Amino acid sequence: MSDTNLEFLSKRRIAEMAGVSMRTIEREFAKGGPPATHPSKRRVVYARHEVERWLAARTEAANV
Repeated sequence: MSDTNLEFLSKRRIAEMAGVSMRTIEREFAKGGPPATHPSKRRVVYARHEVERWLAARTEAANV
């Protein structure tokens, strides 16, 4: 899959998807979040499919 076919998300959008604060996302990413992608030098973004995989694992871990 080429980068041109990917949708990228900011940490703010990921926090909205997860239903948590930006601070929570910052803390969780510091422990190991989805791999960051840098399509532009001005901001760090994350591939949607990686975020969805990370959110699913996060949810599964919370339910164990």
